[in-house]
Amino acid sequence: MDRRRFSHLLASGFLVPWTRVIAGDSNSNLELSRLVPDVEAARIVGRSYLQSHRHLNERTLKLDLGLGTSSSADGLEWMLRRRIRDDFYASRTVIVEGWLLARGEAALCALVALGISHVSRL
Repeated sequence: MDRRRFSHLLASGFLVPWTRVIAGDSNSNLELSRLVPDVEAARIVGRSYLQSHRHLNERTLKLDLGLGTSSSADGLEWMLRRRIRDDFYASRTVIVEGWLLARGEAALCALVALGISHVSRL
């Protein structure tokens, strides 16, 4: 993928905002396609991230994101938003295809690339 295509995908608004959550889900299930406005862009970024971090898998990504710490979908959304913000503040960032991303953003994209459509508590 060239820089122009990557820029276009990012500019389409896939990184932020991470907005929609399935509300009222008793098992605290977040639908990733609702959080990521451009799922295809997330797949591209996620594949690239996984290629450079081959040790990562679904479980390690979910653990890294701290998905075992919240009991509701709203809590998970808040926690993921905060995680991304905190990653930038703490310089926990990665470069993917020449772009600086919060590690949490890259992990969410990697989950999408792995074909994970929902996340919930571990």
